[in-house]
Amino acid sequence: MEPAVKTMQTYRRNFLPARGWVRKNNADLWWINPVGFIAFIIMPTFVLSIIYGAPVMSMFGSLNFLSISFLWTGVGCLSALMAGLFGGASLSSSFLVARRGWDERHLISAIRILLIVSLLAHVMLLGTVMAQPDLWASALSGSRGAASQMNRELSRIPGVTTLTQLYLLGVPLYVVYPFLFRRRLPQGIQRIFLALVVFVVFRAFLASERFALIELAVCYFLPKIACSPRKDIYGYLPPFAIFSVFLMFAVLEYFRTWAAYRAMYSSYLEFISYRFLGYLCTSTNNAAGVLSNFGPMGEPWFTGRWIQRLTLLLFPDNAATGSGLSLFFKTYGNAEFNNPSGIFSPILDYGVGIGILVWVLIGTVGGLLYFPFRQMQPLGVLIYPSFFLGLTVITQSFYWGDPRYTPVIVLSIPVFMYITKRQHGISPVRK
Repeated sequence: MEPAVKTMQTYRRNFLPARGWVRKNNADLWWINPVGFIAFIIMPTFVLSIIYGAPVMSMFGSLNFLSISFLWTGVGCLSALMAGLFGGASLSSSFLVARRGWDERHLISAIRILLIVSLLAHVMLLGTVMAQPDLWASALSGSRGAASQMNRELSRIPGVTTLTQLYLLGVPLYVVYPFLFRRRLPQGIQRIFLALVVFVVFRAFLASERFALIELAVCYFLPKIACSPRKDIYGYLPPFAIFSVFLMFAVLEYFRTWAAYRAMYSSYLEFISYRFLGYLCTSTNNAAGVLSNFGPMGEPWFTGRWIQRLTLLLFPDNAATGSGLSLFFKTYGNAEFNNPSGIFSPILDYGVGIGILVWVLIGTVGGLLYFPFRQMQPLGVLIYPSFFLGLTVITQSFYWGDPRYTPVIVLSIPVFMYITKRQHGISPVRK
């Protein structure tokens, strides 16, 4: 038997514990493929935000900074990202690196620890509000000012919000375990997961963190669908997912802001439709305005906000820059819709040339993660779902630079080393 064939058989026997299901059911689903997702969902969404930008800016009293040149700049950024994704995926699929495989005992321990820590952090974060039933009952009933008061009451213990995000690592592992080892996780872990889901839902309502539900949904359903033997039935899922996001937005926004804007609109449907469109278009316009008035920041202001949280010594002018941006949004934009589009974040920080290179680099990293995810290899399962999250909100913000993504950046490699074991005698094999 040839060495390459023997090595491949060793790879399949030791690295894929699912008895062949991964190899039979790892075909591409167009929207799980990051290139397809960018090309057929994100690119059209961005173009629509430019087309409808002018009337929306007029509606929200913001100065319109959008132009054709800005449209082509955004298309260039997304094209660079797709080029990096395609190159990274091609490079990753050319080599099967099976030096580390799943360690079932450590995997179970990691799932339990990650979910418990995230659950306890949610309890600490929401504890003060949960102890005041009158307050959250007022918020759920849509009482004016209740949501703002609730946000002030929420505990802001340093580090707690960061620890809540550990479910970004724990949930994908929780999902794939039954597919990998053909048995269920212990019931105790299943109960912990259900309790965590409940607290994430409460967090979305009580802390006005709508994106927490999207994070949980993506980290749960993306690997679950990727493991499904019937991927074809999920091909048309994106339109339903977009409608679900709109529905979730409508429900949560009712409790959050409808009481303050009720007198300005003839119906709630009119209000929520304009507001949903406003979130989409104003972020693109904000990026255009910041680029036109401030130019490149020369530092990771938008692409590395978590770095600034760690130390202000690296960026001594941050306070002045933040004040200038706040004044800009208050004067020319919208004080409420004040996040610039993540598509332009690297350009806002480093200029067009370096910004395009940053997108190619990010795309390459994402492409390198995508193939291991398709094969249900540890590193891909651990990180790709949260990377995909960044793609879903790229028109709104640069998710990978947000402090809420810090746990993934800091802990992914230690967790990866813990849940895997070295496979002796296996080397990278050319496909």
